[in-house]
Amino acid sequence: MWVSYLPRIILVLAVMSFGNIGLIYLIEPALIGHLGVELTEPAGLTSVRVGIGAFHLSVALIALYCVASRERVLGGLAIAATITGAVVATRLGGLVATGFNEQVVGLMTPEALSLLIYAGGALLELRLQGAVTTGMHS
Repeated sequence: MWVSYLPRIILVLAVMSFGNIGLIYLIEPALIGHLGVELTEPAGLTSVRVGIGAFHLSVALIALYCVASRERVLGGLAIAATITGAVVATRLGGLVATGFNEQVVGLMTPEALSLLIYAGGALLELRLQGAVTTGMHS
């Protein structure tokens, strides 16, 4: 049934999302300027490449590894949801610390949606694994 592939498809979307962000900031770290961050020193550019680019690319590679095996899909979704949850929580903390900011809310909205999708995929995968373990089919 197609529903059994949905968690893996969601994990592929995580691979694409994290990979896209990672590659963008590895290749062109100065794009962070749209957030009001000015990079004028080589160390700053390298820090963005590492802190944003390499980090996101690493998560994408871990998720890609998890996509390759049905037994690892749940772990991959849990990793994606945990990291995305930490990002959303940090943005919420930033809103509390510095006050409401439309730009932060604009960034947080797709991240919160991604968190819901990854967590939903993990819950579906748990249910599917339970059905396989108990021999139930839906």
